[in-house]
Amino acid sequence: MQIVLEVLTIDTEELLQAIQQEQPILLMYHGKPQAKIVGLTGTDHALPNDLSQSPLFGIWQDRPDCQNVQAYVDELRRSRIQC
Repeated sequence: MQIVLEVLTIDTEELLQAIQQEQPILLMYHGKPQAKIVGLTGTDHALPNDLSQSPLFGIWQDRPDCQNVQAYVDELRRSRIQC
């Protein structure tokens, strides 16, 4: 199935049906292929049982500004709250 990028949001139900039927979808932009969408197999989207074994787990553990997570997030959000 080929679809033009501009109508991507209009035909989302049709796209999902094609993905469920294991049809690859080719996204076109100005007549040129830009991306290919394929459905996940049963194990592609499964999370590992123990996320602490993920290579991303704890990547900020050595940052002094992130030791108190709640305070760090509050500081990030402060500019949005004060607007």
